[in-house]
Amino acid sequence: MSEEIIQLSSGFAEKSRGFISGAALSELKSVFPGFVASPGECFFPTYIVTKGAYKRIRVTVGLDKPTSLCFSKIVFAGTIGDDDTIVNVSDLAQCTQSSQHKASSSPASAIEGAIFSNNIHSEKEVNPWWEATFPDNVWVKGVYFYRRTDWSIIHETHLRVTGVSRDGDETVLYFPENIDRARIQNAEAIETAVNALEQIGQGLQGSIRQQYHALVSSGLSDIQLWLEEYASSGKLPALKGSDRKAAALKIIQALALSIGSAKDFGIFEEDALTIDLPDVEAKQIRVRVYGETPVGLGGLEIYSNSSDQLIKSFNKKDLKFRYNFSALQSPRSFSADLYTNIQSRRVDLEKIYTLNKLRVWNLSRQHAANTLFLEVTMRTDDQQPWKVVYDHGAIYRQTLNALRLVNYLIRADWPPEYARLISKLFSMYRRKRLMGPLARLVRHREPLNTAVFEGSDEIWPKTKYAAPLRLGKHGLRVPIGYRDEETIMGHLLEMRDKIRALGHKPLFMYGTLLGAIREKDFIPHDDDVDLAVIMSGVGPDRVNEECDKFIDLLNENGVKANRGARHSPLIHCHRGPVTYDIFILGHVGDTVYWPHTALKVVPERADIFLPTGEVEFKGEMFDAPANPPAVCEARYGKDWQTPNPAFEW
Repeated sequence: MSEEIIQLSSGFAEKSRGFISGAALSELKSVFPGFVASPGECFFPTYIVTKGAYKRIRVTVGLDKPTSLCFSKIVFAGTIGDDDTIVNVSDLAQCTQSSQHKASSSPASAIEGAIFSNNIHSEKEVNPWWEATFPDNVWVKGVYFYRRTDWSIIHETHLRVTGVSRDGDETVLYFPENIDRARIQNAEAIETAVNALEQIGQGLQGSIRQQYHALVSSGLSDIQLWLEEYASSGKLPALKGSDRKAAALKIIQALALSIGSAKDFGIFEEDALTIDLPDVEAKQIRVRVYGETPVGLGGLEIYSNSSDQLIKSFNKKDLKFRYNFSALQSPRSFSADLYTNIQSRRVDLEKIYTLNKLRVWNLSRQHAANTLFLEVTMRTDDQQPWKVVYDHGAIYRQTLNALRLVNYLIRADWPPEYARLISKLFSMYRRKRLMGPLARLVRHREPLNTAVFEGSDEIWPKTKYAAPLRLGKHGLRVPIGYRDEETIMGHLLEMRDKIRALGHKPLFMYGTLLGAIREKDFIPHDDDVDLAVIMSGVGPDRVNEECDKFIDLLNENGVKANRGARHSPLIHCHRGPVTYDIFILGHVGDTVYWPHTALKVVPERADIFLPTGEVEFKGEMFDAPANPPAVCEARYGKDWQTPNPAFEW
């Protein structure tokens, strides 16, 4: 980054810290509406630092009026007995809460439930609470707190997390509305965001770098002008939401330039990733992956600066990772939702070399995406700290850090560009489970919903290192069209014949039927196969019962099957990377009962289903409803012939 930009960012961080340290809470929220809480940070856990060791952790709402306690999940990091190793101790907690909004819910859902679900929801009451108590040999030393995912961040500003020691002493660990604590945390977050903007800029080249610098400089200058005006007059300028959004938009546009700038890994030696080094002296090299769950690399070559001499070469047998470092020991990784154990492989060169280049390639197309968060570090001996020489996931982490400033400026007032950027980032780095909460936020806001699909569609052709993920109703998935068609059709024919042998007709239904009659192929964004079996004499109150019976029948006859959603007659049969869904439909008189919107079973006229017919698909004949176009219209609406990957996503 140019010296001018470095000075600007340094000055901005200093002025922001000065403003935060002296302004009233109302003034802070005027400049930074997301100062206390922002929906943009719901995707990631808040790391709560615990300076002591606690036996009990309590979550409350700090309001003196009836209210509900709502949050998603808690992960506890701690030690057991005399072992100092930090591990996940969540499942050792005894959980209780003051009340439950639903009788079917459980206090243990906070540690057992799915991340991003609203696992804890109390009744409305004064001072509702949730508490985790640990055995005497367990000490909690860190807390990762997942908030509820919604636009309003329900009660987020009033949440308190308190630690109770063995002696009964209580310490407030987290309380966003505590102004003194908030000043420190938010000043540090803004400084981190500005540093991230600097680091991203340093990695860009040519005209993209110039555009990036111009946008970042303009955005930071706009905000700094407000802070300087406050410093000189003691009063804030008359800020409008459009002013803040305009400054945030410049930073968003700058960050969008950097997504996809990291070079893809190849899956063969000839298209390996080349890592140029600034003549680093090293005897030991550590290859570490801190994101997903890779099984290894395809190869690694190490070169000296003397005529590009190849020092050592390792093949895939030499590069199996060792799972020896808990992600809970790395708040930086875990707080970015990179939650798996950290895998590494160390290479000893036996003597010190001056190195100038590494070449690395992936194990296979199947595992290629798992090395997106590859880090290479080096050192000269066991006494020296590891020096990072390459970090493939840096852009991901730095973008998240930089977006903290954007979140402060706009809170819930997202422009489409923000949604597009987030979608590009999650798609590029294959963060499949983060698309769930993103969908929850944008699905009823059409400009944002459209932008999310635009961002994902823009980036997926660039991910040449692995089978592309397309965004559809199930989130980010590899579409059937990018799988082995021969294998998929083989499984489908086998499924058809086995179900027919049991005396039933497996009808093409839903997305598979739609693809067969509209595309003459699988739908481009579809990732599963949908079949249906119609049970005669079965009404809506019995379809789930018949579903359970059919699961037993399939398993008894060699078709491994399990229940899908408990509230709907859906069966999952997994064959390789593809799921074959079988829906149980009921039929009584002139009515068929079938799962419709959100899998709710509803009535439909039977004549569009029965008597059954056939449809040709890829040269084979399959069972189908009597009137496929009418069935598609009944399910997808009058515009069923227009592709819509966002349908019910």
